[in-house]
Amino acid sequence: MSSSDLKQNEARRAVRGELEVNMSRLASRAAQKHCVENRMEEIQALLDKAASNPSITTPGWVGRPQYWSMQTVRWDAIAQSARCRRFCLPTTLPDYGALYSWMSIINGVMTTEQADWARLRTLEHMSRLTPEMIFELNATLQDARYLNWRIRRWMMQMEPTEVRLRLRKIRNVLPATTIGVHPDDDAAQRGASYPTPHLWGGTVRRLRLGSAFQPFLPLPLEIRIDPLRTLALWVLTDSNWQDV
Repeated sequence: MSSSDLKQNEARRAVRGELEVNMSRLASRAAQKHCVENRMEEIQALLDKAASNPSITTPGWVGRPQYWSMQTVRWDAIAQSARCRRFCLPTTLPDYGALYSWMSIINGVMTTEQADWARLRTLEHMSRLTPEMIFELNATLQDARYLNWRIRRWMMQMEPTEVRLRLRKIRNVLPATTIGVHPDDDAAQRGASYPTPHLWGGTVRRLRLGSAFQPFLPLPLEIRIDPLRTLALWVLTDSNWQDV
């Protein structure tokens, strides 16, 4: 095999690996579906109630969907070097391009979505809502609903292309960016349980840290958090969680 062929194979593996990482991040986003939708329903219920009673129970933590950026560095480098036609067959080139196009769009939409949730988190500092506030927050919530729906639709449209390219299913190594307990949440720090998951509480769960953390932490180690107060802070997989 010539050096040119070796470089092409290396470039192909790099791009496919980049796509597989991106798809794993989108799979993590898909796994948050029910959590995100439930939180939006809770916010909607709060706003609906405020229409007849302006005084509200201030939410302890609104949260946000986790944000993962889509990587395009390897694909961009190959496209700019005019190696695309040698990189893959003419029949697969449109599929590679389509996946990266969707991922670029999703990247922008998830950024906009984060701004919507930042506005919704102003509820954490309010105890009374005026009609104008309710209207603005409702508009923001509906925008967040639409963006969440669009992201899910794009992910569904990407699935057949992913199958045609025979991309591997890999685990997202960055399922969350951080983890913690609110320092002022005495109940969570004591490991207490709330009766019903909602904006003002949730079932406290215990996370067992696996072997991936062995180089950094003495095991066994347990961290107790309230997952509904840290909507964006999911760590590892559901198999690591146990209700207290």
